[in-house]
Formats: sequence, structure tokens, C-alpha cells
Amino acid sequence: MSLFKVYARALRYLGAYKLRVSLVVIANIVLAAITIAEPILFGRIIDAISGKGEVKPILMMWAAFAVFNTIAFVLVAREADRLAHGRRATLLTEAFGRIISMPLSWHHQRGTSNALHTLLRACETLFGLWLEFMRTIFRRSLRLACSSRLQCPWICASPQS
Repeated sequence: MSLFKVYARALRYLGAYKLRVSLVVIANIVLAAITIAEPILFGRIIDAISGKGEVKPILMMWAAFAVFNTIAFVLVAREADRLAHGRRATLLTEAFGRIISMPLSWHHQRGTSNALHTLLRACETLFGLWLEFMRTIFRRSLRLACSSRLQCPWICASPQS
């Protein structure tokens, strides 16, 4: 099984919270756009200062973006934590119930301790993957895709053109 298939299968476990995960993904898209827009606004501030233009409106917009970005990052991280912890607890409960309900011969052959240890490691790995995906991986991949000059030439364009 390829790495992409394993990753996609792990993310499918988040399907129980489709709406909440969708909201986190949309928030990450907005945050990626803001992260790209902030340096552009800063460049316009520098252009306004060097051209003796009006700085205050652009500076206020840049400050508003920065405050919004900080608050949104915290809220997205908190929601990602809640989702990942909730899904981990549910998955752990379901899997533990399945392991414990296996026949005694299965437990004798494999060992209850080994099965539970494997379950805990798998749940922790999935938890880490979900958390990193919802917090950073998705947003960073969007930022990388959008900040390349070939895909978004307007990022590298000067404000005068």
C-alpha cells in the first residue's frame, strides 16, 4: 500500500465529523490566503512610505489582518485539537471493545497485552496525523501551491502595474 493510500485511509476516519472538519479546512484556506496577503500589504506600506503617499489606511488594514490571523490561528488549532482528541477517544473505545470481545483462543494466541499495546500505538499515530493535518499540513501545502510564481503571478506583481 502506497503512502498516499495510507494517508487517505487515515484521514477517512475523520469522516464522522465531516462538517466540523470541513469548517477547519475552510478556515485553513482563509488563513493561507491571509498569510499570503500580509506580506503584500506590508510591501504596499513600504511603497506608500517611500512614495510619500497615505500610509494610515494600509497600515490599519495590515494590523487588522495580523490580529485576525493570530486569533484565527488559535481558534483553528483549538478546534483541531478538540476534533482529534474526540475522534481518538471514540476510536479507542470502539477498538478496545472489539479486542476485548474476541474469543479467549484469540487472546491466548496473540496476547491481550500485545493487542492493546498495538491499539494504543496506532491510535496515537492516527491522532498525531489528524492533528498535524488540521493544524499545519493542509495550510502549508496550500501556501506552497499558491505562492509559486507560475500559479499566482499576481503575488509577485508590483502594485503600480
